[in-house]
Amino acid sequence: MQAPYHPKISIVMPTYNRAHLIGETIQSIIDQEFQDWELIIIDDASSDGTKELVEAIPDPRIRYMLFPKIGYGIKLRATGIGYADGEWIAFADSDDQWARDKLLKQSNALEQFPDAMFCLTGGFNFRQKDQPLEYFYPGKKGHRFGELLLPIFRSEVALFPQTLLFRRTCIPLVEEYAAKDPGADIQFLVGMAAEFKGIVLYDNLLYRRLHESNFSSREWEHGYKEGLQMIRYFQKNGKLSVKDARQFLFRIHIHYGEKCRVKRKRLQSFSQFMKAWRNKPFSIVPPKKIGKLVLQSLRSK
Repeated sequence: MQAPYHPKISIVMPTYNRAHLIGETIQSIIDQEFQDWELIIIDDASSDGTKELVEAIPDPRIRYMLFPKIGYGIKLRATGIGYADGEWIAFADSDDQWARDKLLKQSNALEQFPDAMFCLTGGFNFRQKDQPLEYFYPGKKGHRFGELLLPIFRSEVALFPQTLLFRRTCIPLVEEYAAKDPGADIQFLVGMAAEFKGIVLYDNLLYRRLHESNFSSREWEHGYKEGLQMIRYFQKNGKLSVKDARQFLFRIHIHYGEKCRVKRKRLQSFSQFMKAWRNKPFSIVPPKKIGKLVLQSLRSK
C-alpha cells in the first residue's frame, strides 16, 4: 500500500463560476518554485464548467470538491482546511495569481522566525495582466516581524487572505471565526494577529485581479461596519486601549466619510466627519473636511 502523502503546504482555494479565470490561477500555483504542496479546490456549486476544466489538469496534487451552495469565503476556507494534510496552510482566490517565489519566500520566512505563526505578503491590484495598479506597500522592502494588531488598526498592514501562510496551530482560530461569523474574511486575520506574532513580507507576491464581481467592489460599506465591530471587540477584551480605540475610530470615520463624499452621499459624509471629530476634538481635520463638504454643496446648487 502506498504511504499517504503529507505535503509541507496545503493550499485551499474556494471558487464559484470562475472557469474563465481559475486556469491561470492554478497555473501560477503549478509554476511555484516551492513544489511540496497540495491544492484543495472547494467549489461553491459552480455551473459554468469549472469542474470539467479543473479535473482535466493532470496534476495529482490537485483535489477538486464540489459542494452545495455555502456562499461565504471563510466558511469555504474552513471547509477546505478539513481536508488539508499539510504542516502549513495557504489560501488562494480563484481569480488571482501568485509570483513564482511566493511559497518559497514565505516558507523561508516561517523557518527563519519560528515564533511567527503566520506570514502575509505584499502585492498589487491589476485589471490587465502585467499592468500593476495599486501596490499594497509602495516603496517598501524587506519584512516586519512581531505583534501586528496595532499596526493593522493603523492601516500599516494590508489584510488579504490570499497572501496568508500559517501554521496548523492557527486552524482552531479559523474554524472558530467560520462558525460564529461565516462572512468574517478579515476578522479572522485580525484575530490571528491578536493571538500570535506574525511576519509581513513586503515583496509583491500576490497579483490581485480587480473586476466587477469582486466582493470588495460590491460591498464597499461592509469594510466600514466590519472595522467598527473589530475596534469595539478588541477594546472590550482589552487588546486595544481607549486611546488607541479613539484614534482608530477617528481614522475609520474620516475614511468612510471621504467615500461617502465621493459618492455624493453628503449627509452620511457629514455624519462621519462629526463622529471623527468627537473622537479627536482638537483635530483640525474634521472641520476642514466639513468646510470642504459645505463648499461643494453650495457649488452644486
